[in-house]
Amino acid sequence: MKDARIRKPKDEFAGEKLRLAVMMIALAAIAVALSVFGVFYSAYGDNMFKLITPKDSKAAAYADADDPQGKVIFFGDSLTEFCDLDRFYPSLGALNRGIAGDTTDGMLDRIESNVVAFHPSKVVFLGGVNDLHHGASPEQITQNISEILRILTTQTDADVIVQSLYPVNPDTYPAYMNFVADRSNADIDAINAALPAICEQWGCTYVDVRSVLTDSEGKLIAGYTPDGLHLNSNGYRAVASVLSAVLEC
Repeated sequence: MKDARIRKPKDEFAGEKLRLAVMMIALAAIAVALSVFGVFYSAYGDNMFKLITPKDSKAAAYADADDPQGKVIFFGDSLTEFCDLDRFYPSLGALNRGIAGDTTDGMLDRIESNVVAFHPSKVVFLGGVNDLHHGASPEQITQNISEILRILTTQTDADVIVQSLYPVNPDTYPAYMNFVADRSNADIDAINAALPAICEQWGCTYVDVRSVLTDSEGKLIAGYTPDGLHLNSNGYRAVASVLSAVLEC
């Protein structure tokens, strides 16, 4: 008696195997993507999305914001943008004008519309570390900072407070989460060394916050950072312990 079962052609079996392999690869890729997303979200929370939002759109939103005049403004890059000002400086009602990835060139481009136009009572400035990532020298960066401070002190009546640049930690683990890149503490220290004289020139207040963020080897304290560059809540709390006393004066 002949076998009545229907036999599938070999090419049909091969096609099914290929589809199954593609499906398995797709599922594995999705699992990896979800795992990476989970790692980054656990490190940055909602700040993760600020890393990928275009800088120009943020600058335009700041310029168009219906915010009160005469407020305290924090002006800088991601180290400013990621700081929850209401949490760490609850009495200020401050405006955050930080943009992740911004350089001092970018800050000069938007200083009029994002800061000066709001007639701030105080400005807390922090910037320059991203310039190092783009190949600028400490001398070029301090020249830009001087120009920023000139604008703030001549075009507003604000008290201007300048933070020292924060140190970095190139040894944070895991390595794929490290954002230090080519930023070095030697260059950061060179910029910080020049800031007091620049602040004196323009009548600004210089605040050394580096000392409360630095370990015995001169690096950013590992417990204060998720990636060697940005701060976590412990890091921002350490900064606020120094900066709050100046802001309340």
